[in-house]
Amino acid sequence: FFMAAIKKQPDYRVRYNAIFEHYHFLLTSTTASVAPKVGERERNDTCLIWTFLGYPVLSIPLFWSKEHGLPHGLQIVAPKFCDFSLFDFGQSIINKCKSQGANQARPDGWPPSTPSNASPLRV
Repeated sequence: FFMAAIKKQPDYRVRYNAIFEHYHFLLTSTTASVAPKVGERERNDTCLIWTFLGYPVLSIPLFWSKEHGLPHGLQIVAPKFCDFSLFDFGQSIINKCKSQGANQARPDGWPPSTPSNASPLRV
């Protein structure tokens, strides 16, 4: 199965590169459903295609299930070598959602605080 997929990879890249000629980014759901609770089975992941093709991806937990209190993320896919544009676009989405009052179902205390020994991301 893996080798058959590898043989098709160039064809898939051509198809998705053609899409990126018309769009700067693709927006998808990060997973097929809300994050599963510990012990629950997750639905099949349809997003591994981006890793397989080598496209940069950013996932933002923008949506929250009031019922489960768990995130459902927005995934942004960019063309190869457009990582910095992806970060900028992701930040603009976060800012827009905050200004619109989105993300209200997020539980208190989320996201968890950064451990004191963690290094901040520098770009």
